[in-house]
Amino acid sequence: MKRGRHHKSNVKKINAAKHEPAPKSNSNSTIVLDLVIADVKEGNINIAGDIVSGILLDLQKRSGEGFKKYGTLLCTDNGRDSLMDFYQEILDAVVYIRQFNAEYPDEVFSQHLYEMLWDIAGVTWDEIYK
Repeated sequence: MKRGRHHKSNVKKINAAKHEPAPKSNSNSTIVLDLVIADVKEGNINIAGDIVSGILLDLQKRSGEGFKKYGTLLCTDNGRDSLMDFYQEILDAVVYIRQFNAEYPDEVFSQHLYEMLWDIAGVTWDEIYK
């Protein structure tokens, strides 16, 4: 595991509010969207085909927006801490779905998402901070 900075002795140095450096690509990088597409083609994603197709289309659009913003596609070994990036995105998702719950309290699915996101945040926090 090459995430040595997440070792317990480094906990006080880790800050979920800190911005990661801008991503950089290098000759050893792999485009992450290509890995996601390969997962779908290999049957590793267990979601109905029409839903997967729609999600892939959205991922491609988001990837294009990321390229416009950062000047590179999301790649492995890009100089950023991918686990911290993930954790920060999950934290954002927790508050966004909570906002949705407050605005649409009768939508049961969103309460389930809220609970799942808390579970994901908890597992990720534990990996980073413990």
